[in-house]
Amino acid sequence: GTGDVKRFLVAQHHAPVQTSGMLAPWEPSALSATLATCNMVRYDSGLNSYAWDTTMAEAQHDFASVDAIDAESLGTPGKRTFRLRLLRGDDSAALWMEKQQLAALGEALPRLLEQLNTQDQHADEDAESIASFPDDPTIDFKVGRMALGYAAQEDRLVLVAHDVEAGEDESIPPTLSCRFTREQARSLSESCAEAVAGGRRT
Repeated sequence: GTGDVKRFLVAQHHAPVQTSGMLAPWEPSALSATLATCNMVRYDSGLNSYAWDTTMAEAQHDFASVDAIDAESLGTPGKRTFRLRLLRGDDSAALWMEKQQLAALGEALPRLLEQLNTQDQHADEDAESIASFPDDPTIDFKVGRMALGYAAQEDRLVLVAHDVEAGEDESIPPTLSCRFTREQARSLSESCAEAVAGGRRT
């Protein structure tokens, strides 16, 4: 029942979680108070999924369903920077992050998709590529904590990110949240891998 789910989550949150290699940024602290109370699937640093029955803490900027999302690396080897690019209507967002964070996100996406045993409600929608991106995006920040989830009712994955300046203060709402389809998630995972490997997605 609902009570069992809640008790499980409390126990899971406080239980020690093993981290490994590139997945270390996905700490439980990055998830707590961020994806809080709707039918979603959450991943700890070991990328074990579990559902809980609650709604996401309202983000300062909600991109809802994005038109396009990808990852890219900029600069020369040894001095590269990494970011996610999001487009929705006239709005845009650049989410800067460490190489390890981007790699962890790219690896987490297909693992989450593997857990979904329902029909893709957006199977007829292609993942749009980003032909051009503004030099001065609407939202631009460096990511500290982030969480990845799944909104079952919308059949979309959910990404929530906190500005690094928020630190570990869980009373501060997420800086940005966005939702994207399974096909967009697959495309994003591929572009994360390309960016980490050193290529720039075009």
